[in-house]
Amino acid sequence: MDYKHFKTICSVRIIAITATACLLAFSYFRESNFAILIAIGTAILYQVRNLIYYVQKTNRDLTRFLDAVKYEDFSQTFTGGTPGSSFNELAEAFSGVMAEIKKARSKTEEHYRYLQTIVQHVGVGMISFKENGEVELFNHMAKRLFNIDQLKNLQGLNRFKPGLAEELLLLSAGAQSLITLEKPVHMQLSIRATQFIMQGEKYTLISIHNIETELERERMSKELEIAHQVQINLLPKTSPALRGVSIAGACIPAREVGGDYFDYIELGPDKMGIAIGDVSGKGLPAAIYMTLTKGVLQSEAADQVSPKAVMTKVNRLMYQSISRDTFVSMFYAVLDMRAGTFTYARAGHNPPIFFKASESRCSFLDAPGIGLGLDSGARFQDNVTESTINVSPGDWIICYTDGITEAMDSEMNEFGEERLLEVVRTPHSSPEAMLRAIHEAVDKFTGNGQAHDDMTLIAIQITGIK
Repeated sequence: MDYKHFKTICSVRIIAITATACLLAFSYFRESNFAILIAIGTAILYQVRNLIYYVQKTNRDLTRFLDAVKYEDFSQTFTGGTPGSSFNELAEAFSGVMAEIKKARSKTEEHYRYLQTIVQHVGVGMISFKENGEVELFNHMAKRLFNIDQLKNLQGLNRFKPGLAEELLLLSAGAQSLITLEKPVHMQLSIRATQFIMQGEKYTLISIHNIETELERERMSKELEIAHQVQINLLPKTSPALRGVSIAGACIPAREVGGDYFDYIELGPDKMGIAIGDVSGKGLPAAIYMTLTKGVLQSEAADQVSPKAVMTKVNRLMYQSISRDTFVSMFYAVLDMRAGTFTYARAGHNPPIFFKASESRCSFLDAPGIGLGLDSGARFQDNVTESTINVSPGDWIICYTDGITEAMDSEMNEFGEERLLEVVRTPHSSPEAMLRAIHEAVDKFTGNGQAHDDMTLIAIQITGIK
């Protein structure tokens, strides 16, 4: 029932009462009988009483409705009762409004719980507090950062850093700050603040992010970049100048730094040592051992012509220096261009490919041997052998690490030795062209995916014999 109906009904009832009163007065002055006067008077009293009841019930229902809204009591129900259909309409209207308010409140509470869940489980610490430091919000990530279960006032943070509460209270909207804490652990906290007013009171909301991990990652990245540059500087920068031979080498680490290694060692005007190795594992530890291997090899190779003797001494020193769960595979050879020989020893490394031009045939230089650092002496020396082949113009020797042959495609198939042999059998104009062809073949096979291991190659082309 709306106010227009309420006004109409009241007007009708007042007119009825007035008409009845006029009828009573007319009957009185016409000296009607006493019974008629009593009947008319009774009718007037009934109408007055009905009007009063109507107005009072409407007021009571309206008051009850407003109180229910004021005190958020949405369990109230409204019924029309006997006064008429207008009360039924009024009751239905009140009940409908109560139902809509209850529905809206339920949806609001649902959204509130949803936002509370997000705030509590977001990966950034959040604290909301009043101007007096009273804390209203202290989410799970903030609890983890400070290693406390509750915080009623910002003053409780002063135990982690004197004056921290006052520093946070002074933050203005949009302010950013970087705070270093030593307790509960060393942390670098990035803090951002925003402010809002709720129910006439100003609140500050700060987000807290521990950037120690990011800073550590940045420091590690810089250190790895330095290590990468050091490792690049340890590898040969140019190809050796040895008459009658053309050589090119390349190393591509799977990460910033790796454990692959190759080197050229000058042994005289017509001789050169050639080494390629692979430290087990990847990353910085492998790179450190690779650096150690290079230093040991260069110091020993200068005094020895025999690859096996060099390998034996290098193994003895490596066994004393590296951990038992680490080893180094290596192939070391001495190329003598005056004699036209290639003498080599293999310590568990992938056997190089020898392409004999006069026979158009590829073979593997598969000499026995175990990795460096696995045995202290006798067993290593007994297993490593030294072999020699004759080389002629047009011959090729390709040294590689297992990052080439074990490169995988999307279905986990390996590139393998046969595909490498196909590339080597194809004529190439220079060692650089040979390296490009092998890398292109590997990239095509893997789909240019991320390498899982370091890839190192040395291509040796015999162009003439003295």
